[in-house]
Amino acid sequence: MRWTRDPVPAPQWWSTSTDDLPPPRTKKTPVEWEITKAVLKELIRRLRAGEPMPKTYTDDPWLWSKDSFHEGKVRHVGKWLIFVDPSHINGQWVAIDLATSMKELGVEAKVTTAFEVLDGHHVICVYTADWRDEADVMRVREYLRRLGFTDTLFYKRDSDTRAGRSTHTYKA
Repeated sequence: MRWTRDPVPAPQWWSTSTDDLPPPRTKKTPVEWEITKAVLKELIRRLRAGEPMPKTYTDDPWLWSKDSFHEGKVRHVGKWLIFVDPSHINGQWVAIDLATSMKELGVEAKVTTAFEVLDGHHVICVYTADWRDEADVMRVREYLRRLGFTDTLFYKRDSDTRAGRSTHTYKA
């Protein structure tokens, strides 16, 4: 006798609608809650579509934001370095990627994949066009805070990376 099982229904959270999500556990502004819902919706869409996600992708060491717009024309690029636990990387990458594509963050972003996890953490780099423009660098840092990246982050000039220097320009 062959045993068969009825298909298991999808969990309740596996919906594309974010209207039924429970209220947040932390106090978020209405705008921050809308950002959270948009990120969750996009994460679910990407998982269903089978798009590469940093936690499991192993073909390349980096995934890049879809809508970078500096196109290599910027000479004074710098980046915020965000170290993320692997258990949270997919959702946090989607948040960064969405904000970059909406041109709310810097000019480009990238994330380490499962191909190259560094010291047990993924690294997300959020690039700004000009490290000399402190107002823009700090504007991006403030937006990262709104996305939930409240730990101390380090900002590094790309020229320092290429020269092999491990110094940082800003710490915030």
